[in-house]
Amino acid sequence: GETLYVAHVGDSAAFLIRSKRVLPLTTAHRGPHESLKHGLGVTENFFRGVEGRRESLQRGDVVVLCTDGLTHYLDARAICKVVTSTDVSQVPNTLVQRVLDAVAGSRL
Repeated sequence: GETLYVAHVGDSAAFLIRSKRVLPLTTAHRGPHESLKHGLGVTENFFRGVEGRRESLQRGDVVVLCTDGLTHYLDARAICKVVTSTDVSQVPNTLVQRVLDAVAGSRL
């Protein structure tokens, strides 16, 4: 099979969905990496926090890369449900709509 390599820094997320189960591939990072958000450049400690992972892929696996804006409003199970029950061409739009619905609901 194929191998997926993930290198990660920051608060975005990656998930592997296999057989309708979701496996987080990353964890949110805080700390010196925040400097990139604020345009301050890379600190010398930046690369010490890089998270690396290798995962063997199987037929039917789906890899989902998400911004923190998505995972702030939808948990991994909700993302998995959309990915496994929606036509692949509609997954991005459906996820965005779910976030917009959650944001609108939080304002009530």
